[in-house]
Amino acid sequence: MIDRTNSAKYERLQIIKDLNEKCNGLYDFKFIALNYIPDEITNEELFEIVKGRIIDRGDNHQNIKVHKDGIGKIIRIIRYFLKRLEKIDVLNEPDLLFDHVINLQLRGEDPVIENVSNILETLHSIDPLLVVDVPSLEDIENYMEEMFSISRAEQLKIDNNDNDNDNEQPVITNKNNKNFKITD
Repeated sequence: MIDRTNSAKYERLQIIKDLNEKCNGLYDFKFIALNYIPDEITNEELFEIVKGRIIDRGDNHQNIKVHKDGIGKIIRIIRYFLKRLEKIDVLNEPDLLFDHVINLQLRGEDPVIENVSNILETLHSIDPLLVVDVPSLEDIENYMEEMFSISRAEQLKIDNNDNDNDNEQPVITNKNNKNFKITD
């Protein structure tokens, strides 16, 4: 599995080409794209959804840290991402080289649970050895709640150590009731 943002077509082609060239046919790779951007969405709608999710996530991202980076930097990152975004087009290269494309939900109250379920079910249908037992939506939800509660507890430690001089800064509260200052 490769977990990498591939918002530009050349990045998607690079992965497929590099793996096929470096392995000289020794492995039978299956390239599966996770498409989380529906065709009918506008860049402004996408901007608002992504911004909301990043704020709700707080510092639970491998690269983007809301508390440390501030909202101004987050907005610049999202705008740059949208500027270089090339949506998946399975009728043309490089996207027609994917063996499968799993379309994910971007909208809704909590599409993450449904997306995880969709990914697991699709992987199971592609090869039952990839995902032997597909968990129920309830099991996925319970696991994710446990995972996020651990992350929230760790974040509270960071928040409590970082409250000394924040009284004069504007504050935003995410859906987990965590406050963070707005900086640029």
